[in-house]
This record gives sequence, C-alpha cells and structure tokens, in this order.
Amino acid sequence: MIKKVLKTIKSYNLIERGDQVVLGLSGGPDSVCLLHVLNELREELDFGLTAVQVNHMLREGTAKRDEEFAAQTCERLGVSFKSFNIDCKAMAERDGLSSEEAGRKARYGAFRQVADELSAGGNRVKIAVAHNADDQAETLLFRILRGTGTDGLAGMEHARAEGEHVVIRPLLDVARSEIEEHLEDNEIQFMTDETNSQPIYTRNKIRLEMLPFIKENFNENIVGALGRLADVAATDKAYIWEQAEAAYQECLVSQSSEKVVLDQSKVAELHEAIRHRVILRGLRHVGMWEDVTHERLLAADDMLCGDSSTKVLELPHGYKITFAFGEISIKGRDIAARVRSVEVELLDRPERVSQIKFMLKCAGYREGELLLDVDKVCQASGLGRNVLVESISIRSRREGDFIPLRGGRKKLKKIMGEMKIPADERDDARVIAAGQCVLFIGDADGRYTRYAETLRVDDKTEAILNVKVV
Repeated sequence: MIKKVLKTIKSYNLIERGDQVVLGLSGGPDSVCLLHVLNELREELDFGLTAVQVNHMLREGTAKRDEEFAAQTCERLGVSFKSFNIDCKAMAERDGLSSEEAGRKARYGAFRQVADELSAGGNRVKIAVAHNADDQAETLLFRILRGTGTDGLAGMEHARAEGEHVVIRPLLDVARSEIEEHLEDNEIQFMTDETNSQPIYTRNKIRLEMLPFIKENFNENIVGALGRLADVAATDKAYIWEQAEAAYQECLVSQSSEKVVLDQSKVAELHEAIRHRVILRGLRHVGMWEDVTHERLLAADDMLCGDSSTKVLELPHGYKITFAFGEISIKGRDIAARVRSVEVELLDRPERVSQIKFMLKCAGYREGELLLDVDKVCQASGLGRNVLVESISIRSRREGDFIPLRGGRKKLKKIMGEMKIPADERDDARVIAAGQCVLFIGDADGRYTRYAETLRVDDKTEAILNVKVV
C-alpha cells in the first residue's frame, strides 16, 4: 500500500520536499488510512503534515466522538491537528444548498483557511483528500447518469487547483478493499459514519446499490474498468484541450476581461470538437464557467454557419455571443447590471435601538443593506468621520484592498481565493469600500458574498453607518 501511494505521489509530483500538507481527516477508514500512510512517508519525502477535522454538526453524539478520535490519533502520531465546528444545516438553509453541498463547502473552506495560515510564512501548501479508486468509479457513474460530456469521463484528477493552493488525491489509484486490508493488517482503528450506510444521497445509492448490482451481474471488476476509462478520457481530454488552446490563439482577434473577439471564418473551419471548446474557452475567459450546455453550443453552431446577418445568442447570467461583420464577440455581464451605486447615511446617536437588536439576532444583513459601526469603520479604514461618507464607493477590486474579519484583516486577493471565485471573474465582483477597507464583496447574482464581520453594529454602537446598494 505505502509503495503504491508513493508511486502515485512521484508519478504525478503530488508532494515535493518542503511542502506543507493539509490533510482532511474525518476519522473514517479512507482518511485515517491516508493519515497513517502520509505519516510513514513524512521523513522520506520531507514535508510537513497538519490534519484538519470538520464537525458538520449534523450527527448528535457520533460527530463529537469522531472529532475526539481524530484529535487523539494525531496526538499519538505527532501530527498537528486543527478542528472546526460548522453548522452545515444553517449554511444549507442560508445559501440554498443541499446538506451534501454545504458539507463540502464547509470542509474546503476550513482546509483553505488552514492552508492560508501555513502559506503566510512562505510555505508551498497542498490540500490532501482521501478519494480512492472506488470514489472515482462512483463519480463516473454519477456523471454518466447526469449526462456528462467526454471531458466529464476524465473523472477526478490526481491534482487540481483550489484557490491559491492545490488539492491532491494520493489514494486515487488505491481500491477501497486495499484500504480496508491495510487497516486490518496494521490493526489501525477508525470511526464509521452511520450516514454512509444509508441510501439517502445519490452517491450513497450508487455505492450501496448500483455498484454491487453491476459487480454481481455484469462485471466484478467494474471499479478497475471505470478507472481505466477515466485514465484514457483524461489523456484524450488533455490532448484535445491542447489543440483547442492553439486553435483559440489562432482565431483570437482581441480580448479583455469582459470581451473576447474571434475570427468567425477561422472558427467555422474548425472541427466541431475543437470549435465547441474554442467557444467554451472564450466564455470562460469572460467569467462564464457554468451552464454552458451542449444545446447552447449547438445553438452557437447554427448561428455561426447561417446567413451573414447579425445574430445574438443570449446566455444565462447576462452573458451573450454576437455574430456580426465576420467576428464572434463573446461578452461578459453588462457593467451597468453588475455595478450600481450606493447611498450612505450616517446616523449619529441613533434612537433605533430596536433595529440594532434586530440586526444582532439576524445571521446577516438585509438584502442590499449594510449596517455598520461608524467608529469601527473609521478605525479599520484610517478615515475620519468628516470624510467617511464621501469616501465610500462601490467599485471593482484594487491592489492593496483588505477586509476586516474575525481572524484578523485579510487581503482581498486571498479572500477571493478562499471564496473560490474564478480568476477571470474576480475583476467583475462588486466591492463596497471605505478607501481600501472593504466593507462588502459579492457578485450581482448572489453566488458569493462576504461582509466585514468585525465592523457590524453591536450593543455598544454609538453611531450607525447605513450603506444601501441602489
């Protein structure tokens, strides 16, 4: 097992000497196995190891048990350990997510926070998760059921970008049966999450019902077969995208953060597989990473190969593709729709004590409105009351911007990475700021938002800064 994982690490250059590795440790068999394997390899590969455990607060009793087990295991092995308690039920309700999605968001948010802390000292940080070959098979079946394209058949990657860090999967070539055998042979204890044995999520149903049925009735080595499919698809995907990138550069007329212009005749001559990826590449450049369906790419084909009249393909979230005068213009969301204006009101010695108490009870602010403590904002921004109101604006990000948070102030660039805002989309984000002190960051569609948490009103507030987006 250890030799197999070491081979994977070296083959894909997952861990380099001097790295700091943040390991997601649930206490279950997969992550406990990865913890012990990486701990065995620490000296040979010369890297630091920190385990992070997230209590999703969804399982009474057993969740706390898992947290205590993870802490004790790390203490025994001499591995640094950090834990987080995150109310995923409240997060799911607040953000309109499923409990699965909220759990993933909570975990990766915690991993990135620890990774950011470690990288502050100039360290190169990797985030290690315990996905294995069986997880890869489940992922492929899940994507096939949803109607994935060929790129989706590549499955999970051994390494992928996560903000400013890299997520690695050292166990991706290891079957779950091998993990169980390693744990048993070495008498390694682990905890069991009872929800994993309940077919309450689609992935659980695939693991507990579909895969066993396929193994029994069709192919007992379905996990290996799907793993080979993922490997072949990943190789083909890399090559096709390499060709698509070369074609994109050949067809490119001009580009900015909000607009890409392509030569229509050159795009029309491309093979469909490359042509679709060239269009997709342009859409990603202006910030559209989701909701680009096969049907929409076919609609672009129809307009591309039709008559010479001007045509416009409207896409979700304000994106659009225009075909005119021999050019294809791929545009991001309209600036006027993205960035509005703000009204700022300073309420000195407020009598609306009930409003302050109401805000303290709420999880966040009312839509489009910030209520902040004037003195806290002045202190954080370095601005006096006499110039504060005039200094507040809504704009795009700027070099040197920072946001005050409970853990201390952070650079806006780092926060955007933690929020998983795509690099091409970061200039599109709304920033409400007093000078370089960011009070709020978010997008027009409400997919991501963050407030200056430490500047909120409280029961000691003497003056309220009321900021409204209009």
